[in-house]
Amino acid sequence: MVGTRADGLGISVVDADLSQGLPDGHFFGVLLQYPGASGVVRDFEAITATAHERGALVAMAADLLGLTLLRSPGETGADIAVGTSQRFGVPLMYGGPHAGYMSVRDGLQRMLPGRLVGVSKDVDGGPAYRLALQTREQHIRREKATSNICTAQVLLAVIAARSTRPGTDRRGCG
Repeated sequence: MVGTRADGLGISVVDADLSQGLPDGHFFGVLLQYPGASGVVRDFEAITATAHERGALVAMAADLLGLTLLRSPGETGADIAVGTSQRFGVPLMYGGPHAGYMSVRDGLQRMLPGRLVGVSKDVDGGPAYRLALQTREQHIRREKATSNICTAQVLLAVIAARSTRPGTDRRGCG
């Protein structure tokens, strides 16, 4: 998918084995898989440091379930973390395969499309989730907006959250 999206924008994608470090040449970003497709867990701290020295951002596609045991992408220096909640038992249903997530380091929040959810406290001192930031495009007429973010994934996020609580129905139906 990265190659397909990049091709339409005239961006060349280089698929590289990073076991020996970053390839030579100029680039603006690095996408890392954590853990790898074969399950290998690598320490990407040196790769991210080198990428930053060369002026590139680092995005890490991370397995949410794996992150319960592994260092977070932010701890390894990644600027962006992305992934899906499929690993939490969300079945393929309701208009899409599963909810995704995207997290960014401080300073990149305003570059995110869509909405940013923050945590506050409710009147009883418990956590209360609220919209902390919305992009301007959320209020522009559909034909003029440049963002293609779908906000109808809330149901999938709720199902993913329910499926991680003990004693809940893992099918997301009850």
